[in-house]
Amino acid sequence: MAEQRWRLVLTASPRQGHMTPMLHLATFLHSKGFSITIRPDPSNHPHFTFLSLPYNLSAIGDFATAVQFLQTLNDNCSPHFREHLIQMMMMKKDKESIVIVYDNLMFFAGSVAGDLGLPSIILRTSSASFFPAIKIVPQLHQQGRFPVQGSVRGFEWIEFLPEGLVSEMKVKGLVVKWAPQKEVLAHSAVGGFWNQKVNSTYLSYVWKMGVEVVVERGEIEGVIRIVLVGKEGEEMKQRAMEMQEKVKVAVRHGGSSHNL
Repeated sequence: MAEQRWRLVLTASPRQGHMTPMLHLATFLHSKGFSITIRPDPSNHPHFTFLSLPYNLSAIGDFATAVQFLQTLNDNCSPHFREHLIQMMMMKKDKESIVIVYDNLMFFAGSVAGDLGLPSIILRTSSASFFPAIKIVPQLHQQGRFPVQGSVRGFEWIEFLPEGLVSEMKVKGLVVKWAPQKEVLAHSAVGGFWNQKVNSTYLSYVWKMGVEVVVERGEIEGVIRIVLVGKEGEEMKQRAMEMQEKVKVAVRHGGSSHNL
């Protein structure tokens, strides 16, 4: 008698901060015997099956709002995702079940899964600081402190940079389309990094492990000095190390992260 087999179809957002945790989840589930079908670059994941979805981000516009960007992204991907799933359902083996795991920004996947009678699970890839911070966004909108209009870029974001900027940056830095984010941030040469607006507010004023900064040359210079050479920067690093130890304890066997 054939054993029950599970094929997980993982649908990730094209943004790296969302893609990385999805790939971590895929790697863990594959180690437990699940078959994995996912969308991103297959070069570093030879054991996964990869399917292409046409994001067609160039049609969204340079300064689309977040809502417009997400809606267009989902509209572009939905019909092609449906075709992929129908093909998989027709070709699946006996005792093989298909389950969809999708990033909460890629909500089309849940709708398609429901239409085809397939179970689905949402993966929220936002950081821990995002959930309490996002609750105050409506209040910030009312106070005029959080802009509704924002510049949202696609995965091929370098195409939208001003002409000549990439070559100019080669003198003092490097602009890349993709980088191993976790490995880069863990390197000893990295003294700090830029974070998203919602996350940075929470990290700065609640956890006190960062400094919120307006994008102005003089202020950026001052913040860099605080983080890298100031006493306040040392205190931030200490709090970050303490938080790291708490997270390690939480994810160990028997830790609080297992109390679901």
